[in-house]
Amino acid sequence: MAAERHYVTALRAAASVGDPVVGANALAFWAVQQYSTGNPRGAIDLIEAALSQAPRIGSARMTAMLHARACRAHAHAGDTRAADRSANADTYARVADPACVYWFNLSETHQLLGSSALNLGNPRQALRHFQDAATAHHSEGEANDGDAFPCGHATYLARLAEVHLDLGDINAAVDTAHTAVARMGASPPHAAPAP
Repeated sequence: MAAERHYVTALRAAASVGDPVVGANALAFWAVQQYSTGNPRGAIDLIEAALSQAPRIGSARMTAMLHARACRAHAHAGDTRAADRSANADTYARVADPACVYWFNLSETHQLLGSSALNLGNPRQALRHFQDAATAHHSEGEANDGDAFPCGHATYLARLAEVHLDLGDINAAVDTAHTAVARMGASPPHAAPAP
């Protein structure tokens, strides 16, 4: 697969210059590719390798991002206990961090944990995390708002719509799905007029 060849190239380049940040970041995104294509065990192995570099990097933000990615990988594998161990939003802190983790903040942490809870069949926990993500976003003016990252925002709105469906709140699911579609620049479909 072409993506894997690029990740291997990135890892070799990082190793050749002794850059643990680039290596850990490449491993983290390779893990996303792995769990998104049905290989959560491979994703877990990649994240564990990235986490082994965290002490050398010394970035609380990057460490938190790696733990959130581990949570997602364990959730895709259906391992609630391991996902819960990895779900550690308290590791997040604002410190001097590598530029490659500019996008990761407390709101994103809760979005990832909410997505993991959704994968594990716990929509109430997912809803709490999505609500915490919105609170963090509004209270801290964090960077992953819908205007700056419309695709990411729409993705999480789609997951929130799925949570509402799982909880039986059809109206909230439809409203949230329409907002997701609008975030992507499309007009949501209009309901058919009542007969």
